[in-house]
Amino acid sequence: MVTRAVFIIAFVASVAVADPAQYLDCGSSAKLHSVDVTPCPASVTCGLIRGENASIAVTFTTEKVANSVVAVVHAIVAGVPLPFPLPNPDGCQDSGLECPLNSSTTYTHTTILPVKSGYPMTI
Repeated sequence: MVTRAVFIIAFVASVAVADPAQYLDCGSSAKLHSVDVTPCPASVTCGLIRGENASIAVTFTTEKVANSVVAVVHAIVAGVPLPFPLPNPDGCQDSGLECPLNSSTTYTHTTILPVKSGYPMTI
């Protein structure tokens, strides 16, 4: 049986410079501790900026051994969660993780999220 850690995160944010970026855990199979978006000052959360890339780091603790990791992001637009595709949803490749992941261990998954210019101003 293949065990998989899955991050399901919804961003509730404005695609603008100074609005707060928040996340909701929408059923991850690991315990999420934080979602950090860069570029942002360490003490400030911020929104996503259209036309730029956001670097996202998700710190989590596994509940069991995981042979694979899948990252899933949705944006909430008009109250409806819509897929926000990641260029590389495979958390075992180019994400700072080395699979398999051990049980009850804290890890940080990193990815680049392109915020396309055509995305709506408020998500």
